[in-house]
Amino acid sequence: MAHQTIKLRIDGIEVEVEKGKSILEAAQAAGIRIPSLCHDRRLVPFGACRLCMVEEKGKPELIPSCFTPAKNGMEILTNTPKIIQSRRIQLQFILLNHPMTCPRCEKEGECDLQDLVYEYGVGDTPYPWEPIHFPEDRSPLIQRHGNKCILCGRCVRICDEVQGVGELSFTHRGIRAIIDTDFHRPLNCEFCGQCLDTCPVAAITSDCFDTQTKFWELKETTTPCPYCSVGCLLIIGSKDGEIKRVFSSPEKGPNDGNLCVRGRFGWDVADSPERIEDPLLKRNGAFEKASWEEALRFVVQRLEEVKSKYGPESIGAIVSPRLTNEEYFLFKRLFEEAIGTKQIALATSPGDLGLAEGLAKSLGIGASTNSIQEIGKADCLLVIGVDPAQTHPIVKNEIHRAIRKNRAQLIVLGPSDIGLSRASRLSPLSPPSLLIPARPGQELAFLNGMSALVLKEGLEDRGFIDRHTSGVEAMSKAQDHSPLSEEERALVEKAARAFARSKRSMILVGSGPWSRGEAEKIGLACANLALLTGHVGKEGSGILLLLEKCNSQGAIDMGVPGPKEVKDLLRAAEEGNLKALYLVGANPATNQKALQGLELLVVQDLFLTETGKQAHAFLPASSFVEKEGTYTSLERRVQALQPLRPPRGRSERDFDIFLQLLRMMESPLPGETPQAIFQEISARIPWYRDLTVGEQWPKGTTYLYGEGFPSGKANILPVGSAPPPPPIEDYPFFLIERPTLFRSGELSLRSGHLKKVMEPPALRLNAEEARSMNLEEGEVVELVSQAGKKLRLKVRLSADPIPGVILTPYPSPMKEEGPVRVRLERLKK
Repeated sequence: MAHQTIKLRIDGIEVEVEKGKSILEAAQAAGIRIPSLCHDRRLVPFGACRLCMVEEKGKPELIPSCFTPAKNGMEILTNTPKIIQSRRIQLQFILLNHPMTCPRCEKEGECDLQDLVYEYGVGDTPYPWEPIHFPEDRSPLIQRHGNKCILCGRCVRICDEVQGVGELSFTHRGIRAIIDTDFHRPLNCEFCGQCLDTCPVAAITSDCFDTQTKFWELKETTTPCPYCSVGCLLIIGSKDGEIKRVFSSPEKGPNDGNLCVRGRFGWDVADSPERIEDPLLKRNGAFEKASWEEALRFVVQRLEEVKSKYGPESIGAIVSPRLTNEEYFLFKRLFEEAIGTKQIALATSPGDLGLAEGLAKSLGIGASTNSIQEIGKADCLLVIGVDPAQTHPIVKNEIHRAIRKNRAQLIVLGPSDIGLSRASRLSPLSPPSLLIPARPGQELAFLNGMSALVLKEGLEDRGFIDRHTSGVEAMSKAQDHSPLSEEERALVEKAARAFARSKRSMILVGSGPWSRGEAEKIGLACANLALLTGHVGKEGSGILLLLEKCNSQGAIDMGVPGPKEVKDLLRAAEEGNLKALYLVGANPATNQKALQGLELLVVQDLFLTETGKQAHAFLPASSFVEKEGTYTSLERRVQALQPLRPPRGRSERDFDIFLQLLRMMESPLPGETPQAIFQEISARIPWYRDLTVGEQWPKGTTYLYGEGFPSGKANILPVGSAPPPPPIEDYPFFLIERPTLFRSGELSLRSGHLKKVMEPPALRLNAEEARSMNLEEGEVVELVSQAGKKLRLKVRLSADPIPGVILTPYPSPMKEEGPVRVRLERLKK
């Protein structure tokens, strides 16, 4: 539907904007500047600073342009003497308590207040005033300076409206009003730095950034974040190759200018003193530095010897999901063509691959169907097996927006509740969230139950099904043999009705406890539910795969995983069938027996990991700020990495390492630059054709299947679920790895900044269940698995895990095949 527009005149210029836009937005659309200190386009207009006052012809009073709607026929003036005088007086009031120490201020030269003071010629305030001293707060990562605060409220609002945290608020009253935490305690939040980002002055700063270097000295480089698969764009300010600060822009990328703690502060992994900068070869049991020529010749010679002696299938490789698409292309060329092996695995959760395969079988493409920002337009959100606040924080922001603005129904299916569900209970106008508690192995039964209820009650979209799908008859006849209790059935039916009846419904699914076997079936079950209800192929309706790492989707698109999983290769090595293993950014050190039996172990990484210490050759790779190439985000957006400096020391880009190995193996290449390789990728993969940087594939498509499915019709494929796993009396708990916001894989553990806010590892246990066992907060307990592995940690009582489930930090040393069953033993005091 076309949006209605209105016309008005601003400073004599005719402006046409969408109905409902403010005067300020209309002016900005026309390139007319109206000053403001409290406006941020991500936030609801507030009108605190009163600097955006404008004059409407024929009206005696000035009006705030930030929240006054633009109306048809308006004539607006933005720069009359009356307006200028109003702004000068307002700036003088702001300066009453603001220290005029600009040359010594962290924000000097890039402070909005400083710019306006100079623009309007405001010196000292003419009003008698005794400045009030406000205390400072020096929390980890973020520092707050109350005396520099101008009470614009942007930090309060972004923390509440965008983040859904509400850590900051206005405290005290009148002239003593200040923005603070309750009782002036240190910050205890997500440490996303959004308050720092939106602050127009230097009231909020960070000692992680070098503010002594002024902004005009900085080189700005825009590159995608190296952590999760959201694909946030970072703008890195650097000087002489050193990172000084990181921020983002609402005009670039899918993140609307928002960043999480990992993106804003976790960049220091690139400058970690633990990075290895020289190739290493092991001689007489100890590493010695070597030249690149020597190290690569050693690797090629040993690979050829193993291939000649045992055959190409005796050589395997495990590759990180953090490489670029172009590096995956060369990696495949190296192992599949030059060496001739298909023993290749991706070092990511098997759930990522399984979910993509399930969607591919049903819908035709193994990728998310929609864009991240469409989440905010949905009326119902089904979140399965993942807590986006911990794994994909910018996705969490969009869910919060949907709950807050659309009053979206939130349904959580998994072994634990999530913080977002509590946020949905804050307003009586929003439907309360619905938790469907599922132990490992029950997820599929619940999804099948939702689809069965849709068909039973006639809630399906029959027109969509007839036009676009096949297989619904088989689905109608399918019998699911996994029984549900009356309570479980009631929850499933309530969730199914909400999902089917909503105008726009989305499924957000990530790797969970089913990752070691049922992920493909989960993907199929999600597709079935979306197809039956017609919630696919349109804006705000579909399935988002919350993949684990920054280029997990790119790896899937490039066909890197192949038929093998990491466990398959390690088992083959343990059994003596794999003689050489090449690891790129992977650290499977838990299987010592497998690694010790190898005749050749090559590790290519930034850090000397536990696995790297056992290698025969260590090849130092470069970080994301030293690379070229592209990542593909979970929403199929292809974004280019822009290097801000050459590789550190004698390290090399993964691309260049693979390229040199291919040259030594005399394997011809279509091109020798990332740009040339991307052209080759575009020629081979239809979805990547004609793409320019920043676009989603296929070109011009924000959501998939709007014009139909690749094979004509989507496949509704019934997937049966097994009965729930029987209880084991001696091992009554399921142990589930759960990533946390500050600790998400090994990369985060290399960040000194993130370590400042990282909580000590602990076991999260259902509070009521813990009390029934007389367990206390902070008590140290020992877990024992069926395989005899042991883990000793403190207990944290939580409302999140359901009874019978214990959450452990990711990665866990207790990882085993299938769901991990444990017993809990109290230690003698």
